[in-house]
Amino acid sequence: MLYHTERNSDVYVASLDQKAAFDSMRFTSLFLKLGRLGFTGPIFRLLVATYKELKAIVRVSGLVSQTIDVKRTVRQGGVLSTFLYLVYINDLLDELESCGYGSKVMSVCTGNPAFADDISLLALTPFHLQRLVDIVHTFFLHWKVSVNVDKVKYHSIH
Repeated sequence: MLYHTERNSDVYVASLDQKAAFDSMRFTSLFLKLGRLGFTGPIFRLLVATYKELKAIVRVSGLVSQTIDVKRTVRQGGVLSTFLYLVYINDLLDELESCGYGSKVMSVCTGNPAFADDISLLALTPFHLQRLVDIVHTFFLHWKVSVNVDKVKYHSIH
C-alpha cells in the first residue's frame, strides 16, 4: 500500500476471513488438491489414512458423548494444518495472482497477501477490487467455503 500511495495512486483493500477455516475443509477436496499438486506414494496414503477413519468424542462435565465420525476438519493446532489449508486455497491464490486485477510492485503481484484463513485483496481501482472479490466468491461457492461476514473490512487509501 505504501508503494502505491507514495506514487499518488489510490489503493482499494478488502480483508476477508474464512469462517471456521480448518473446520470446513472437506477431506475429499483436500486430497483431490494434494493429488493435483503431485502428492502421491506412502506419505500421501498415510495422510489419507490418518483422516479417513477419524472419530471424536465430546466430554463435558464428566459426561462423554457417543463416538462421532469426523467427515471434515483438520486438527486445530496440528503441525500440518496450516500447510493443508494453504494447499486447500492454493488454486484460489494462483488465480488471484494470474488474473491481473491485483496490485503490483514493479512486476511482482502483491494483490492477495494471505495468512492462514485471512486473505487481503489489494487493487488500484474499485472495479479491479470487485473482480478480485468475484473470483474469491466463485471459489468459495464451488468449494463450499463460507466467509465470516462480521470480519470483512473494506478500505480505500488515498
